[in-house]
Amino acid sequence: FRTQLYQEALAYWRRGLKSDGGNPSVAGLGTALEDLRAAVGFAGMSTAHIIFFRILLFISMVIGGFIAAVSVGVAASAITLGLGATATALTFAALALTVVWAYAVSLMLVGRVSLRFVMGAVRWRLIESESHISQGLLTGWNWIVTTLALAAGLGMVGYAGWLMHFQFLSGGAFSNVSTIAQALHHALGLPLVILAGTVGVLAALPLLVALPSLLIYQGMLGRDMARDNDRPPRVRRLALIGALPVLAFFTMVALAGFLAVAQHASTLTMPLVTTPYGRVSPVAPGALGIVVLLYLIAVGFPYMLGVRRWRGARLSEVQAQKRDLSTRLDKLPQEPALADEVTTVQYDVARLQYLKLQEEEFRRARGVPYSPLSFVVAFVILAATMLLLDNVLANAPHWFHW
Repeated sequence: FRTQLYQEALAYWRRGLKSDGGNPSVAGLGTALEDLRAAVGFAGMSTAHIIFFRILLFISMVIGGFIAAVSVGVAASAITLGLGATATALTFAALALTVVWAYAVSLMLVGRVSLRFVMGAVRWRLIESESHISQGLLTGWNWIVTTLALAAGLGMVGYAGWLMHFQFLSGGAFSNVSTIAQALHHALGLPLVILAGTVGVLAALPLLVALPSLLIYQGMLGRDMARDNDRPPRVRRLALIGALPVLAFFTMVALAGFLAVAQHASTLTMPLVTTPYGRVSPVAPGALGIVVLLYLIAVGFPYMLGVRRWRGARLSEVQAQKRDLSTRLDKLPQEPALADEVTTVQYDVARLQYLKLQEEEFRRARGVPYSPLSFVVAFVILAATMLLLDNVLANAPHWFHW
């Protein structure tokens, strides 16, 4: 088992060496090295801890996927039976559950930066920096929370089943159901809420186990982007490869918490603007602000600070060299007598022109991670998504009879 993990680590490094047609770039080698370190770090964890973590991921992903698949089947049945509004509401619910589950899988298991990658990378970096105290605290936390999360995951599934069985008893939602159509009508009530809540809690449990590693790794990547005056922007962008996926974990949790609170706060759900095509409440700008603020704190500001420090250091060096050359040229006679002096003057003049061009290049270096057009497109897509989410949440109680 552990040999297989180390073989996977070597496979990451070989893949990096073969990138770009066998001529890997600095970015390709840097990515491959981080993959190798993360894989070796994860392989070095205790076997029991790895097994516990995989069991927890299995419970959350498989049961969550099963519930999402069932919701899709229920929505398809409602559409086949022509149940109109009921079919529409079930379709929205199935789509939401499927998107949440697929997004969780892409982040936790198959993404560029998965939970096991983050846990392995943090463990390797702490060992490399000889942070034994932090490593001990992290290991202790993971053991405690993994055990509690495993129990909580099993308990959540059992509790959802216990609540569901009441719906089939006398007086329950399904006690007098005799046809599939009636069952689908009732599926928009409490049972769907129970299933959706189960998927959400199960998806959050692995994040709880990896929370310390995620926080530490986000801080490490922010430090990589902000520190060291000698790192050019293209090297700092390597940290973005991991920083953005890790930030997605925190963004998902922060948005879920905000939306949960918003559903129970009347001041947040009151519409600010109402049009025939939709409405805008404080929920939309609040959710948009959370995403933008987290991005600026975790990615934007560290990167801009790092590039600013790098640009300042490079400009100081160039300007110092220009002053030295200018001073030396000013001290030369108008007509040098020797040929070697002429060569020296020509070299100094060419060097001065080169430093001026380099200074202009340093000043033109982009101080933000992405181009302005990318920011505009991302903001428009994000704003449209938040407006759509605001309107869906406003109509959800009517659709699902909450």
